[in-house]
Amino acid sequence: MKTILTYVRSGTKGRVSLTLEGAGAPQRALVSWSTFIVTFPYVSLRSMTGEIPATSAQLRQLGFDVADAAPIAFEAYTEQVAYSPGPHGNLVVSLLETNQELIINPRAFRRITGVSDRAYMGSVSVTREQAAAIGFIFPPVETEEPIHAVAI
Repeated sequence: MKTILTYVRSGTKGRVSLTLEGAGAPQRALVSWSTFIVTFPYVSLRSMTGEIPATSAQLRQLGFDVADAAPIAFEAYTEQVAYSPGPHGNLVVSLLETNQELIINPRAFRRITGVSDRAYMGSVSVTREQAAAIGFIFPPVETEEPIHAVAI
């Protein structure tokens, strides 16, 4: 289960003020910038304020009191995508186990997959919907009955 965490970075003290809105009173925490970046590596280093999705484990690491949530089922991640630097500052992205390879803007790739801004090469597990949003093409899923079935 992901919840939205609001953060405000102090430019002079190197601290981040966090607010977690929930069913009860809002919870607040003050953590160092390095702890925040280690917990959320995909946040831009230039960002001073914003809202980010956070898992229960991330919230506990930052000192919030949260209830345990069921982990994400591994079956939800069905595709493996490898990425590496490409021409003109873009990323070359390959869908493993297929011959599909494409070039994508790094910001778009990171927005879709949640990969850190600091990562320039690697692989990531994505859902089929995320892979389609990147630009990969999948064959249509066959159904039990053909679309043109005639009712008798």
